[in-house]
Amino acid sequence: FVNIPKKILLEQPKSWVDFKFKTVDDNALLFFASGPTSYVSIEIKNGYIMMQADFGDGNLTLQSKTKYNNGNQHKVTVRFDNYNNAQLKVQAVVVDEGTVPGSEASPYLGTRMFIGGYNGDLPDMVQGKVISEGFKGCIQDFSIT
Repeated sequence: FVNIPKKILLEQPKSWVDFKFKTVDDNALLFFASGPTSYVSIEIKNGYIMMQADFGDGNLTLQSKTKYNNGNQHKVTVRFDNYNNAQLKVQAVVVDEGTVPGSEASPYLGTRMFIGGYNGDLPDMVQGKVISEGFKGCIQDFSIT
């Protein structure tokens, strides 16, 4: 895993995370960012790509309808518009979208940011919600905007 200090997700009303990955794992944490009361995760759960976000007022879960743990390379993009309108894209196709509950105010997600796993125990607010297993495979072209 990689720990990225001092980078803040969602500093602007329009933000996104995108990267390419390949794996055969059923479950893995691909990306995790959190603040004191908010978080965003991108995971593989039972082979499906899943994004979860909670900015303090309730959880949004977006999930692919197809499994992507086939060892092939896939591009994932999670996009936020007006902070809380989210889209999950795979291979540039929207596979799910929704709105994170709460106001259209910028959540603070600069406390922790990890790619490919997590160092130590996940914060209490995500225990039992977010996959804690580290990623085994390849992640490349990772970008946060």
